[in-house]
Amino acid sequence: MRRGYLLASFLVPTLIRAIPEAVSFPWPIGYDTVYLYAPLIHAFQIYGFFPALSFYIYMKYYSLPFYIIIGGLGILSQADPFLILKVVAPFLCGFLGFSIFYFCSHFLGWGDEKSLFCAILSTVYFVSLGLSFGFFRNILSLGFFFLAISETKNLDKWKNTALFSLLSFMCTFSHEVVTLILLFATVYIILAMIYDRLRRKSTVSMRVFVGPSLSILFCVVFTLLYMGNFDLYSSGGFLSNKLSVLVDYTSWNLGDVGFYPTTIDLGHHILLFFLFCYAPLLLFVLWGYFKCRPLDAMSLLLLGASFMPLVLPHSALPYWWRWMLMLVFPFTVYTSNALFPSEGETIVRKWLENVFFYYLEKRCGSQNLTSKILSVRFSRRRILLVFVVLVSVLSFTFMVFPYEHPFPYYSNIVIQLYFPPSMQANTFPISECDEAMLATIWLNWNMPQNSCLIAHKNLLGWAMLNVNFRPIYSYSGVSTGLLQALEQASLYNSTYVITTWNYDYFIRTSGFNLVFNLGQIEVFKK
Repeated sequence: MRRGYLLASFLVPTLIRAIPEAVSFPWPIGYDTVYLYAPLIHAFQIYGFFPALSFYIYMKYYSLPFYIIIGGLGILSQADPFLILKVVAPFLCGFLGFSIFYFCSHFLGWGDEKSLFCAILSTVYFVSLGLSFGFFRNILSLGFFFLAISETKNLDKWKNTALFSLLSFMCTFSHEVVTLILLFATVYIILAMIYDRLRRKSTVSMRVFVGPSLSILFCVVFTLLYMGNFDLYSSGGFLSNKLSVLVDYTSWNLGDVGFYPTTIDLGHHILLFFLFCYAPLLLFVLWGYFKCRPLDAMSLLLLGASFMPLVLPHSALPYWWRWMLMLVFPFTVYTSNALFPSEGETIVRKWLENVFFYYLEKRCGSQNLTSKILSVRFSRRRILLVFVVLVSVLSFTFMVFPYEHPFPYYSNIVIQLYFPPSMQANTFPISECDEAMLATIWLNWNMPQNSCLIAHKNLLGWAMLNVNFRPIYSYSGVSTGLLQALEQASLYNSTYVITTWNYDYFIRTSGFNLVFNLGQIEVFKK
């Protein structure tokens, strides 16, 4: 493993991910950057590190490592929260690229060129960019996941076992869904190792199981604690009551996604979104698939969770599209193996050699037909060139095209329910961020002291950054927070509501008067 390639696996994804950040400057990109992360940094800067951190621990928010990182950067630099996030986002992408390179080189034993290609493809493919656009915590946790899994190759050594345990803890503290993937993969690996050693009748060292077993126990306890006491669904604005882990998609209000009227509609959405995400990769995924226990476990869990609503629409895991998005990582590893097959045999290649081409040899009488067809180097280079151009076009247009005028591949209305048409947006398109900033600054200057603010969820982050020392409540619809917010607001002398024109009907019919509007943003007072 040469240092230059190791450094490139970090720098290349970082620089590519910085392109949309530069295009959108000075505004951030990503829904959670404005809705959650920027207000979090602002809270750390105002209240101090430990009071703010204690609050988030009390609220049982996931990803304490990420919150500690951005909160600490906010306190140390005292820079604008948006600027901090614009720097952190590319570095997270670079960290993931580094971890995937390490996994391919250290665990899979690939060469530097092949590992670097996989690291770059896994981080700059448009689905990966979509994850880094909105799910910073996933990216950080997946980085720890690949580093942790890489250490399972040498669990006989205490050093690797200790490192695996430490990285597992970091992964567990970073994101709940990746914790489940790590738990599933670790159990799968340990059971497979026990089976292999029993089959060979070799001794099973306790070192192999102590660290992973403790990590599994920690993951189980931590996950049950948060899944049992933390309102996972309401945190996403879906439901206000705690439910079981399995949900009924045909009767569940999925927020902006809405309802699935029939199971046929649900199946249509799932299959269409899968083809949208992975049509450019599917042939290479099948061609390059190889047996790898961590990837097998990861793929099995993610595929099962993604397509579970097709089989059990009334009792399936929530957020099927989020599970499907994370399939990009095992799929890009298989794709890299297909495009660089010289370092090992793939299962499909071996099957073709042993079955299909064997039949052709018998029919055609040629003894070397298989090797001749599979060793056409110039064809492989051409395929690689076409693939790189296709991925580059899809990724570049996703990064830089305006949100209002996306590249045609991203313009499907159904797809936009689950995947943004462009990275040039946060809770508003970049072209409308000036209006959100000015409207909340106007509120800060014009709201009297004994008043409160009710903000639509798209404007909540903006209000928390600019409206100081007033209580702020949020809502996403009449049935998800507005009535409760209005009841709490009755304790104040005056109530202000900031929303957009497509969410203002109930406000206009509830005795509020329009006092300010700018573009699609409206401010009401009562």
